[in-house]
Amino acid sequence: MHHGLDPDLYPFGAGDGGYCAFLGRLAPEKGAHTALDAARVARVELRIGGAPHWLNDEYFESCVRPRLDKAGRRAVWLGEVTHEPKVELLRGARALLFPIEWEEPFGLVMIESMLVGSPVIAFARGSVPEVVDEGITGFIVKDAHEMAARIRTLGSFDRKRCRARALERWSSMRMARDYEKAYERVASSRRGRLDSGVHAREGARPLRARTGTE
Repeated sequence: MHHGLDPDLYPFGAGDGGYCAFLGRLAPEKGAHTALDAARVARVELRIGGAPHWLNDEYFESCVRPRLDKAGRRAVWLGEVTHEPKVELLRGARALLFPIEWEEPFGLVMIESMLVGSPVIAFARGSVPEVVDEGITGFIVKDAHEMAARIRTLGSFDRKRCRARALERWSSMRMARDYEKAYERVASSRRGRLDSGVHAREGARPLRARTGTE
């Protein structure tokens, strides 16, 4: 059952900030270093929301910090962000970069981005192929260079169409309806099995009393 969110908490954004966004834990499997590489090749600013957990300190120091330093003013590390700053970051972003390197079970940040109209540019790992509608709510790419090339083509992207599709697929009301339908199917199936059992018992041939002549 796919997740859903309250669209009222994610108002449409024009994506006019001139930057791309990365949101997530700063860990190897999330691909922050790849997002920085793609933004550098595309010559676009990257704003990063998130922080390394203690297990990822070495990764951050060896793979992320050097890239931040190299990017200079074209990379801004915001640290962890609460809901409102996160939404504003997504609303102003040209795209959300999602270069995951593991089998992500879902990825709520993808649908958060889609709901405000910002496309997701992601690698085809985990749930990405079933969450991203190619060309409508985002794009699936193979590597950092292809990600950079896609960033350069976003000038004609239809953000209103992106939000409209996100409202269809990722609202909390859609999720609630899906659960309701699932519960109804289970209840109906259970009633059917119970009814079948009753009919089977009612139609069974009664046992004859055993007598001494049998």
